[in-house]
Amino acid sequence: MHPDGKLGWVQMIGDQPGDTSADGTEIYGVGALLLAGSEVQKLSK
Repeated sequence: MHPDGKLGWVQMIGDQPGDTSADGTEIYGVGALLLAGSEVQKLSK
């Protein structure tokens, strides 16, 4: 998570894994982070 709120290290959309960087971001990255967080929360109950 960058200071400006941007989520980094998100792979590009494609049919296979690819290179990424700290500045790499895509539209679905935040949704995946929120979904993972909600699953972790379920484990803590």
